[in-house]
Amino acid sequence: MLDKLEEQIIRLDGVISAKISLKDDGEIDEIHVVSHKSRNPKNLVRDIETLVHINLSKEIDHKKISIAQLNIKEENNSSKYRIEIISINKLYNRPICELHLYLGGLEFKKRYEGQIYETIQNLVAQTVINSLTDILPVNIQLELKNMFFTGINNEIILIELFWITINDGFIRREPLIGTAYVKNELPMAVGQALLNAINRKIHILLAD
Repeated sequence: MLDKLEEQIIRLDGVISAKISLKDDGEIDEIHVVSHKSRNPKNLVRDIETLVHINLSKEIDHKKISIAQLNIKEENNSSKYRIEIISINKLYNRPICELHLYLGGLEFKKRYEGQIYETIQNLVAQTVINSLTDILPVNIQLELKNMFFTGINNEIILIELFWITINDGFIRREPLIGTAYVKNELPMAVGQALLNAINRKIHILLAD
């Protein structure tokens, strides 16, 4: 029943992820939710209270509902190269990421279904890489090499990948590195780091 409730909460408008923590007696201790800043947290709390009542036939103290909001949308809408993480949720325990990718005035949408064990940062990275692979010429591929946190407080994410060019059977693997500050917005930081790594290459392709 609680798995169903958690899934329904994740499906609420504006919700990115949700986790229900329980007391030793099996009662709900707290509901942790990450949502878009575009969603009014008070309205979201009311929606969650309604779902709890419908599923469990009991009321829940609104103080047990914790809402953390992320601003996952780029502020500069005129940017030619940007990523918008639309949603990160679960379907049948498998993580799913949806995004909009903007390149040179063109908009692309992508949905990637990850593995049960996949981390948020890997889920977003694979979604971006799959999106770019679909957009780039067929002789160009991207391969994720490494991704880790650095800085005094692990506040920087660094991503290494290969830009692979295939011409007449000859394969060239060019290493690229991109970084971004996390600032409590891990999904967006992953996307920004990837674009930071490949923007110059993308710009040259679009210019051609």
